[in-house]
Amino acid sequence: MFEAADFLWLAASPDAATPEVIAALRLSLAELSFAYAGLDPDGTLRPADGFPGYLTAAQGDWRVFVPWPLATSFPGPAALAALLAVGTRVAVAPVSSLCISGTSCWLGRDIVVGDLDFCQYLLLAPAGIVTAAAAFVAPRPGQVLLRARYGAHPPAAPPWPDTWPALRAVMEPRTSIDGAERFMIDFLGQHAHFGLLPVSNVVLASDLVDRNRGAAARSFVFQEAVAVPATHEQVRPPCLVDATQIAQYLAFLRHDVAAYAETKPIKAVKRAISLSATIRLPEIAEAGIDILTAPATARYVARKRAAEVAAAVNGCGVVERQMAGGDRTAAPAGGEGDPESDGDVKRVLAEARDLVRQLLSRLDEIEAAMRRPDGQGEHHAH
Repeated sequence: MFEAADFLWLAASPDAATPEVIAALRLSLAELSFAYAGLDPDGTLRPADGFPGYLTAAQGDWRVFVPWPLATSFPGPAALAALLAVGTRVAVAPVSSLCISGTSCWLGRDIVVGDLDFCQYLLLAPAGIVTAAAAFVAPRPGQVLLRARYGAHPPAAPPWPDTWPALRAVMEPRTSIDGAERFMIDFLGQHAHFGLLPVSNVVLASDLVDRNRGAAARSFVFQEAVAVPATHEQVRPPCLVDATQIAQYLAFLRHDVAAYAETKPIKAVKRAISLSATIRLPEIAEAGIDILTAPATARYVARKRAAEVAAAVNGCGVVERQMAGGDRTAAPAGGEGDPESDGDVKRVLAEARDLVRQLLSRLDEIEAAMRRPDGQGEHHAH
């Protein structure tokens, strides 16, 4: 079974992954599916037969496939049902699958989330996506569209008659998935389980067989739980046995861990948890979860979420603002949860920075051992 050194070797040398290495990776991920069975907080996940690295569970009319790095914190039935309810509302039709992404996948622990993130891989060209997404322009109870963005083009935002035509003009001529960019829609969503909070959906024009086509490669499958409705049970989750994608994902996480350590330590810890869970450093991943479940972190995240919601609501048009519950006032600076006045928050941010440094040091140690001439600590991948 792959250890941290094996994953780091693969991250550094994906082009050196011979057929024998890929076969070892496939076997290792299949073993991880069995090793992590029942380790989610509710003990419901089981190995996904034929899909190395995934575990699976049923949720109502859905079958959910969960990559091994997400298993030990994956939401139980109540939170998962609520996530699927929110995700379905913000999904672009047709919904053949829906991915739950980011911290949303850790709601099996007592974590306060600042937002909810979803992703879709659609066999639709950008022209079809923008046509389907136009249904979100009209606000609905409990859901308000804030903005829509395609690649690096200027976003559309209320008032929609002024901005949606420009977005449509960019996307409608793109009738092939080839060369497609990310399409992202941001909402304010309301659900009894979560309250009012930002919700986003990244929609990727994709070839569901060949990830090299379209925009599929603009997301990472290791951070996404794939929910498949019973009406589309033939849909399969993306393959995790992919040396190049593992390398890209680990490089992305490692960069962000270092980049956000000082300025956004809670975000850095989230990346550190993902990195540690992927390469199997469970003690660091669990220490990160402990930081996220600390009461001071909950206050910190709740305060930031309230400020983001207030800014979003107050920036809406009149109709959207009414649907979202009226004008909002963010908590004043210096109040509860503000690092400048909350000693517990300052301490947990310091703990977050320390954990990030610990992870980076541990990675350096593993890589140094891999390079030692005596061969001790060498990877096993090949």
